[in-house]
Amino acid sequence: HYHEQNPTYIQDILVLDACYSGHFTRNNINRDLGKAWAAFKKSKDEIIVTGKWGCGVFGEDLIFKFL
Repeated sequence: HYHEQNPTYIQDILVLDACYSGHFTRNNINRDLGKAWAAFKKSKDEIIVTGKWGCGVFGEDLIFKFL
């Protein structure tokens, strides 16, 4: 009943790493897009929250990751 009363209850956690450098190279862009697609493709009707994926210690660009 907890899930019915609290719809934001976390059921699954996906973990994705990010690149430390070369964020805008074609290979790393394709790597990140492929990784996100593989992680999210099974979540057709689920809400996915990524936070600021890769924008902390990995130094990614927040606007780039948002797009």
